[in-house]
Amino acid sequence: FGQVRTTPTFSEKGSIAFGTRFNAPSHSKNAAVWNLSGRYDLTSRVFVRSTVGTAFRYPDAYELFASDPTCCYGNPNLKPEKSSQFSFGAVYEPSRGVNLSVDYWNIKRTNLISEIGDDVILGNLAKYGNLVHRTEDGDIDYIELRKENRGAQIATGLDLGIEMHGVKTAYGKFTARMLGTLMLNSKLQTNPGDQYVSNLGKFVTEGVVQRWRHRLNLGWEYGDVAFNV
Repeated sequence: FGQVRTTPTFSEKGSIAFGTRFNAPSHSKNAAVWNLSGRYDLTSRVFVRSTVGTAFRYPDAYELFASDPTCCYGNPNLKPEKSSQFSFGAVYEPSRGVNLSVDYWNIKRTNLISEIGDDVILGNLAKYGNLVHRTEDGDIDYIELRKENRGAQIATGLDLGIEMHGVKTAYGKFTARMLGTLMLNSKLQTNPGDQYVSNLGKFVTEGVVQRWRHRLNLGWEYGDVAFNV
């Protein structure tokens, strides 16, 4: 692991940081990642920020060694999932203790660890018919769902934030925070070479991606009494 970053002597208004990490576990393939980030103050109340980099996720024990004919099989030869991402955003502080933020982000994941869903298998028996096991009568006995590194995912969205800290009034001190994500695009490729299919707002294979989600936190403090929800 290594990291370098600029200091205020390089620029009073901006900063840049770069980091990299190499992992060599005994149970999976080696993986290296890097990240470059920066910030620049446009005014005393507005700054912009951006990041670009890569990441990975190692398979867990269940994905490696599961053995359940009624559900799915693991795969000890799984490779790490990989991703590349980019983000760019701005933060505005209209008054002390209040800030508004918006960040655009774009992520592409490859080597996805998953099994092909039964909906995809049954919808394309010409390609995946070997995964459907039948009885002597021709009825479906079970569908083989085996963990593999399959396809990719592309997702883009906006992160929106509104925060107020320590707003003092005659009735106590108030805080509020709302962090939300608006999904602009999300699509899956179930196997290398297959077409991408949107899973934004609809169920595909392993789940559905919500178009909007948020978390709201409200706090109140008066003397020795505090309340959060």
